[in-house]
Amino acid sequence: MVGVPDAYRKSEKFVASFPFADIADGTGTVIYQGFVAEDSVAATFNLTSDRTLFSNKIESTMTSNVPRVFNLTPFNFPKTIKGQAILRFSIGGVTSTTTVVTKIQKVDLASAVTDIGTATALADISTENLVLVIDIPKTNFKKGENLRITLMVVDEAGITLGHDPANRAGAVITDPTATPTRLELHIPYKIVL
Repeated sequence: MVGVPDAYRKSEKFVASFPFADIADGTGTVIYQGFVAEDSVAATFNLTSDRTLFSNKIESTMTSNVPRVFNLTPFNFPKTIKGQAILRFSIGGVTSTTTVVTKIQKVDLASAVTDIGTATALADISTENLVLVIDIPKTNFKKGENLRITLMVVDEAGITLGHDPANRAGAVITDPTATPTRLELHIPYKIVL
């Protein structure tokens, strides 16, 4: 009796599947949330794709003309981003028209920072949810490099920024269903098929 050849018994070790819209566009979007990790020495502002985390601080007061910097951990392997990034965040404590300058940046292995996308938002009500679409040119990241975002309030003091992946109510941004405390960054990664 003749058996089935071994060539027919092998199967793939894994199968990658993507939504059709991602295949058509050639990108897959990862959503990162801003959060604060705090120890006895300092607080650090970070990005994570884990929505189950609780931030040590739900919100923080921004200093006028000083960027608030959120870093992603360094990449474990090369990545390419390209397309439209979406940044959604909420601020509170606004008493007049407030300008927020946002930047998406690449931090290379030598810690040099390059702006790869920027946008400006205007807020004019006490607590406001803002959404920005930021065009990102094709940008390659090496293993060990990382992505960061900065948000800077221009010439205005006492503005509060929400940054809690769990979207809890804060002291200033008190209704997270209407004005979320979750800071989200949607990044389009190139899909290699």
